[in-house]
Amino acid sequence: MRVLIILIILLFSVPGFSLTDETLDNAGAAGATNNREMQDIIVNLDRIQKAFDLSKADANIKTVLYGQNFTYKIRLREFMVTTIRLPHHEIIQSFILGDNQNFNFAKIEERDNLFTVWGIRPGGDTNLTVIGKSGNIYSFYLRIDSTESAYLPNLVYYISDPFLKPLLTAKDRKEKNEAKEISKMEQHESDYLRELPYMRGKDINYNYSIKGGEKYVQE
Repeated sequence: MRVLIILIILLFSVPGFSLTDETLDNAGAAGATNNREMQDIIVNLDRIQKAFDLSKADANIKTVLYGQNFTYKIRLREFMVTTIRLPHHEIIQSFILGDNQNFNFAKIEERDNLFTVWGIRPGGDTNLTVIGKSGNIYSFYLRIDSTESAYLPNLVYYISDPFLKPLLTAKDRKEKNEAKEISKMEQHESDYLRELPYMRGKDINYNYSIKGGEKYVQE
């Protein structure tokens, strides 16, 4: 009996048994961490905007004419980017954004007349002014809708101006002036070669007389 009691005491005093609970605790903590990481990865955003379910293919694209007194109202949406194209031949020179904390502006480097805007927090609004090299000023009102909005956002926005002419670069102006000078020189050199317009006999004025000199006598 005394031997059995000694064996039981020895078994419980072995370090391996004392580490068992600590090992289990560590394993449990690691498992909990892995579960949280998996939960972060496997997330159902549930952020789908139902307004897109039955919308038309062209519902998010808009084309308007440029007007000096127009302010273009554009609906943005969280998690989406809106692309705006200014008229052909326009070059974006500068811009002014009312709220640069909740709204973002980015010019597309490959295109002089193309830029994007997007918002972060729904419910915000601001204004955007874009100054073109042509002298045109483009005024925008921006607002951010949520995924629960019943309104569709503007994903692509075209502004056209049929009266906007291509801007001449310094090189273009120089070449144009040189062409004008050459044209003037060629015209001056060829002045003496000009042909007189065709004249009919009845258009000649015979109402004149000669004074002085020898009188012509027909023999």
